[in-house]
Amino acid sequence: MLHWLRNYTIVEGLKAADGSLKKDINCFINSYLSDKSLGKRMSPEDNINCPLRDLQLIRKIDHKTYKVNGLDRSLLHPLLVFYVIKKWQEEQGKTLNVNISSILVEENSAGNIFCMTLNDLIYYLEKLQDQKYVTVTRTAGLDAVDLKDTNSDEVLEEYYKQVSNI
Repeated sequence: MLHWLRNYTIVEGLKAADGSLKKDINCFINSYLSDKSLGKRMSPEDNINCPLRDLQLIRKIDHKTYKVNGLDRSLLHPLLVFYVIKKWQEEQGKTLNVNISSILVEENSAGNIFCMTLNDLIYYLEKLQDQKYVTVTRTAGLDAVDLKDTNSDEVLEEYYKQVSNI
């Protein structure tokens, strides 16, 4: 990863010390790495409490090897997926009708952030459709999602209301 990032900075004409790049890579990995993978050697200064850790999306295999895990659907609430979709839709200036593949692979999309497969995304879209947050159209090659006309902050508020009642 360091080699790729170093080459990227060269191509883009950016200057960054290897030590700085290493720290950035470690920060990124530790944002997703489950606590189980971290072990007990972690310094309190390096402790970051990122909610993405709870999803256990990255697992440490050995000293230099990490593996992206499949998404454990029991760990991710559908409204958090909808929040990320709405935030992405707002920031990208997209309409309320978006393509499923865009939600899956575009930068800052839910599929990209949560390491989703197409099946994972369809699962969440079906859950959100049951709750009237989206309408999914998958006929005649048209894979589109109509999003409820609400803003991401309202979605987050609704999420907190729902989880506080559990």
